[in-house]
Amino acid sequence: MAVILKLCIQLLGLPTETVMVFDGAPTPRQQKATARSLEIMHFMKSLAEAFGFMVHNAPADGQAELAYLNIENMVNVVFAVDSGVVLFGARLIVRSVGAKNRDTVTVYRRKDMEAMGLRQAGLPAFALLCGSQYGPKASWSLLLQHPWMLTPSS
Repeated sequence: MAVILKLCIQLLGLPTETVMVFDGAPTPRQQKATARSLEIMHFMKSLAEAFGFMVHNAPADGQAELAYLNIENMVNVVFAVDSGVVLFGARLIVRSVGAKNRDTVTVYRRKDMEAMGLRQAGLPAFALLCGSQYGPKASWSLLLQHPWMLTPSS
């Protein structure tokens, strides 16, 4: 809970309008969630509203909804703790680097990925490779061997 409170305080200090997106209707697997996790979600929504943030309930997956809102220019930037929103096509993603230096962020832009030649079809493979024993450079080298995942040269 302390992490959530710290995040809200940090967001409050930014010159932005913050929209917090929550997962919509639970999947059958999520329906087995404990009462405690539902309690935490309700607490997070209440906390967000108490800080004056807009709360949006996604029709299904929250990350997919966030990416959609970004693609449709309803939100300018997506702040994410993981890179799932990239797979859904978000255009501008900001990720916190970590607890040691909270003022440092990493920014991912869709147009930079496209300029490198990576297209939507290659993103899941790139994410899986980066998350395994391969780093970004080795993953990129592997993708170059499979041109169907890359943007056609003009």
